[in-house]
Amino acid sequence: MNINRMKRYLVLGISIGLIFILSGCFLSEEKALENALEEAETEFNKEKAEVNQTIDVISLHLPGQMEIDGSSNNNVFLEEEGQDYLLFYNQFEGEDSKHLFEGIQAREDGLLLESFEQEGRFGFIAVFPNSKEEHYEIQVGIGGIKLTTLTTKDSLADEAKKMMNIVKSAKIENP
Repeated sequence: MNINRMKRYLVLGISIGLIFILSGCFLSEEKALENALEEAETEFNKEKAEVNQTIDVISLHLPGQMEIDGSSNNNVFLEEEGQDYLLFYNQFEGEDSKHLFEGIQAREDGLLLESFEQEGRFGFIAVFPNSKEEHYEIQVGIGGIKLTTLTTKDSLADEAKKMMNIVKSAKIENP
């Protein structure tokens, strides 16, 4: 076997190896959704984080760099490193309410829509495609509280965990 032929086989072998390695590095949409569901449900079942912020009639735990950016009519605008979040709350719905979840079920473009229950609490996660290229709309909620943001496929699981932690910590003072 001559040296040129050996070089071709070596290059071919390396190329095929790289294809296998790189294909394993990219997260499929299905796997990203599965990971997001797992993180949301795991966080739902953990203990509540301690409240560290209050605005209007709602108190909640905000992680790290996240800040309250304002509020209006049952909405709290949150921001973390340029990413916006919208927290909606209905002080007349308890932690066991399915009203927000039932409203989300009406959408026909859902990629993920799952719910979980524990000790009188009803939680859910929903993921929808977004017109912004390579982004997804993720909604996480418990009862009458729902948090929404746009994120990338690679960040779905991290966002699901963080958002469920925030929603789970929220306490609403009844008027």
